[in-house]
Amino acid sequence: MEPDARVPLPDSSTVVEAAPALFDSLAIDDLHVARAMGNNPQVFAGLLEYLDVLYAALPPRTRELAILAAARALGDRYEWHQHVFEAREAGLSLATIRTIGRGGTDGLADDAAALVTYVRAYCDRAVTDEAHERARTHFEPDELVAIALLVSHYVGTGLFIDAMRVTPETTFVGWEPTETDLDPTD
Repeated sequence: MEPDARVPLPDSSTVVEAAPALFDSLAIDDLHVARAMGNNPQVFAGLLEYLDVLYAALPPRTRELAILAAARALGDRYEWHQHVFEAREAGLSLATIRTIGRGGTDGLADDAAALVTYVRAYCDRAVTDEAHERARTHFEPDELVAIALLVSHYVGTGLFIDAMRVTPETTFVGWEPTETDLDPTD
């Protein structure tokens, strides 16, 4: 168990025994949240199947914008820390990431600004007709449904992280990371 975690963080061999095929592509030992969820391998396996469907429903850029916006809206340092790196791999610029980290939308492309605004409102349970219509000008209904369900997943994961007191595996990159913060060789 990590010093502050409220549940054990089993290694992958313990978790994989329950559903080996589902864990082929996930480096469980590298992710504290995955290890914490691994205390119930069957539920965790089902959650991963659901998440795979959500991930497949959206382009990586859209997915990572939504996750970062949700993580920032919730103050979820763990998911922010994980997904800053994923966002870079999906092609998001450092400037875009830093803007979301500051809680702004200035300088974002119209679709990104609409999405970030929508996700923040969603996390606050305050989506207005105006925010919905603005997002709707950039995203089809099936995409908005996928975005909303993806954000719901990350809201739930954030609550899980807080309840189980799961901490990032490495030093938090910060809400406004620099290129140096994102250098994997450091």
